[in-house]
This record gives sequence, C-alpha cells and structure tokens, in this order.
Amino acid sequence: METQRQLIISGTLFDIDYQNKEFIEVNNRQNRISFDKLSERDGFYEGLYHMIDKNCLSRNVSVGDVYFDEEVTEIRIPKRIMDNDYPDQNTARAINDESYLNDYGVLVMDDRIANRLQGMLPRIDIAGDTFIVDWRLQELRHEHDLSSIINLKFLPVSSDGNSYLSYYHVVSKQTVQPDPDIREMPPHVVMIEIPGEMTLDPVGVARQYGLKDTQLLRTYPIRDNLKATVKPLSETPLKELVEKNKQQRQLKGYKKAGDVNYN
Repeated sequence: METQRQLIISGTLFDIDYQNKEFIEVNNRQNRISFDKLSERDGFYEGLYHMIDKNCLSRNVSVGDVYFDEEVTEIRIPKRIMDNDYPDQNTARAINDESYLNDYGVLVMDDRIANRLQGMLPRIDIAGDTFIVDWRLQELRHEHDLSSIINLKFLPVSSDGNSYLSYYHVVSKQTVQPDPDIREMPPHVVMIEIPGEMTLDPVGVARQYGLKDTQLLRTYPIRDNLKATVKPLSETPLKELVEKNKQQRQLKGYKKAGDVNYN
C-alpha cells in the first residue's frame, strides 16, 4: 500500500498539494504554506518556520532577523520532494535518517511512521523474544504468550533516567526480584536494560500528554529495531551481593562454631 504524500514539519503533519504548490496542515485545513515561501539552495528548499503559527515566514526575513526568537526554526526540504518526485520507502527512510542526523526539521511520511499512526504498536526484542510495546498501559506483552507481561510502571530506571532496569528470567519470560539474602547465582536469569519511553514509542507518549501524534517525532524517531541490552549476572551488582551474603554466612558459621562453653 502506498503511503500518503505527507510531510511532518517540526512535529506537525501536512499534506503535500502539488497542484496548488502548498502544504496543508492535516488538523487545520485553513493553514497552508505556499512553496513560494521557501528558497532553493544546494539541492534543498529552505525556510524559516514559526512553530506556534505553524507556517513559514516570508523569504524577505533572514536568519539574523529571528536569531533570538525561540519560536522560529530553520527547515530544509529535499528538492526532489518539492519537484513532485516523491521517494519510495527505502529512500524515504534514508531521507528521514539524514534529517535526524542533520536536523532538517522535516520528515517524509515513510512506512515506519505511517504504520504507527495507523495503529501498529512497536516491537522490541528482549533476550531473543519479541514483545509488543503498549505505552497506553505502560507494559510490554510477549508476542505469542499473553501471560508474559513486563509492567514498566514498577521497574526502576537507570541513573540517567533513559532506560528501565530489571532482572529477567529467560525461560519464564518474566522480570524477577532476587531475594536480598541470595547466596547463589540464579540460573536462567540476566539483567535487561529497556530503552526509555521516548525511544520505545514517541507517538504513544505524545498521546499520553495530549499532544498531536507527530509532535515528538522531530526529536525522537520511530525505530523498527528496538532491542533491550542483556547483561550476564557476572556484570551486575547481584554478583557482589551473592559474594557478600556468602561471606556473612561463613562468618556467622565461624562464630557459632567458636561459641563453645568449656566450663
């Protein structure tokens, strides 16, 4: 199925009207950006976009005129899009990857974005198993085993706040909380580091906060290769806890053995 010819400009979705040479805001059809407001240079059409008005400033306005205006941002649109040469999906993805790298401020509607806006939930690989990301419920559900659910609400986060951390049993496919008095490394258990919500599902997070579906996409891309980091227990704090508990038990054993009444 062919995706619609649309452009996301600084988080706002626009239809491309090639006949009238303008962009039409999807959620406000009265708001239109004429192609004439953009200037061609080095394979791109460039302009100054007002993020509140959701429109471009006149070409007579220079970057220096609005340098200190935080509501205005520069945008760059590849010339081929303006010339009605809409890219195929692979090229659209490449354009978007380049846009994120160079901050063009625009995204082409590709299959990743279109699928998510049409309701397809993201997937993430956790220790070789696929889980469905349902940010509305803030949980990860195993793709084939509905009894296996990871509730993100109750997981601790990393020190930088960018990921969720948990011990995970690879056989039962459940998060686990080791006993504080544990003295042996548990089998089939690893530590997993799950990306934060902006990486997992920026569309779902936008909906949670009452934003437009595409509003966070300028900064946070939709990813189709989400994967949790998996660490063996030997690289986690659990190893030290096990050793500490062993030593404490040995000390208690020595004290008990030495507590002899010789009278």
